[in-house]
Amino acid sequence: MILDLNIPGGGIEALRQIVVEFPSVRCIILTVCDSAHTAIDALNAGAQGYVLKGVSAADLKSAVWTAFTNGSFVSPEIATKLGDLFVIGPHFKHSNFAGTFMSEMGHKSRLVRRSD
Repeated sequence: MILDLNIPGGGIEALRQIVVEFPSVRCIILTVCDSAHTAIDALNAGAQGYVLKGVSAADLKSAVWTAFTNGSFVSPEIATKLGDLFVIGPHFKHSNFAGTFMSEMGHKSRLVRRSD
């Protein structure tokens, strides 16, 4: 399922309900919100992916396939911001998603590392 965060009642709340009522459904968030904190909230709520609107058709197809095959997909822009939070923000390392994200980050060649 592809879910937008900007829906009546809130996308993250809808996601939480979907996960409880339909646990086999895999959800990808497709949004304009590029906040790392919102991405963490969505991923902790059960999203298998967090993709920014404007993504190419190929990347969206990759995100859907990855979620379908029980993987996780995060847009490279969000991955960089999540990496920054991990490095500079103590709140991220306490996230349920942090360990999974950081272990998968090393396996995803599409995720960009900062060079500064």
